[in-house]
Amino acid sequence: MIHCSIDPLRHGLTYTFVCRDKAGKLKWIYRAHNLVVDEGMNYHINQFYLGFPWYLGLVASGAGGAHVVFDLGDTAAKITNVFPPNPPTTNGWSEEPNYSGRQILHFTNTTVPDSGEGIALSGALVFTYTGNSFFGGGFVIGSANNAGPLYSEMVSAAATPVTAGDTITATVEFDLQSPPQ
Repeated sequence: MIHCSIDPLRHGLTYTFVCRDKAGKLKWIYRAHNLVVDEGMNYHINQFYLGFPWYLGLVASGAGGAHVVFDLGDTAAKITNVFPPNPPTTNGWSEEPNYSGRQILHFTNTTVPDSGEGIALSGALVFTYTGNSFFGGGFVIGSANNAGPLYSEMVSAAATPVTAGDTITATVEFDLQSPPQ
């Protein structure tokens, strides 16, 4: 199986300061990206990741990886379990119709290590397939139905066949990294 790698979120703030003289003439602009300190990172993890019920769902794929297209414009309202999907009225992917359903993420640890990286790691979730299919990836959403926000999507680089009775064990790790100084 091929694994996809995406750079983690580079959590920080961009500051812009504009100086004008008393006549309003621009003197200078200073813009810099800076870090979020441990206290801020802990607050972010506790309020956003732990303060909201997040669910993990599975994505269906066709043989050979067909019909799985993620896009920044994907929304929870356009999730379908009809395969293949029908963009633009749906996202470019379908929720797996042959599995035990979305499960709520429970986090086993939330820390901000000395490295400046914040982590919220979910406990393991076990999904059972109720029919034959192809594993296409996963998604994180803020509801058991499509009422909450769609937060993240992950595509499998290869359509991996699964059969009824197969199980998939999954964990989700939210990463926050401060940018280098």
